Amino acid sequence: MVGGGHCLWRELPEAFKPAVYAKIKPLITSEGVAEVQAMGNWSLYHGELKGSPHGIIHASFGGDINPTTSPNVDRLWWLWQQANFTRLFEYGGQALLPNMAEPKTATLDDPILMGGITEDVKIQDVMDTRSELLCYTY
Repeated sequence: MVGGGHCLWRELPEAFKPAVYAKIKPLITSEGVAEVQAMGNWSLYHGELKGSPHGIIHASFGGDINPTTSPNVDRLWWLWQQANFTRLFEYGGQALLPNMAEPKTATLDDPILMGGITEDVKIQDVMDTRSELLCYTY
């Protein structure tokens, strides 16, 4: 591509993998997303969000799609948090940090390593988009 741009292309699962498409189609509708958003706790929500609406986008497109999908995953998570404020700091699961051979239980004290761009922060520092550090809403 001229100018160093990036190309996206459709994988067309509906044409080339109809059985797969039949399974994923209900998950990418507004009703499917609403079902994920209705998950009552972080463990259920995180698994469904990553595996359903978010994961299906990666299966349906090729190329450098990640920068266009991650903001919407963040927005959906924010909406899920807003539906019940007890969810604002709900977090968990498994974490595999650099130099770790085995995953550990994820906590709000785990670091987000910024690679020298700025100071590392803790997960808890970025859970609320309205914090002084982030200062945004959708």
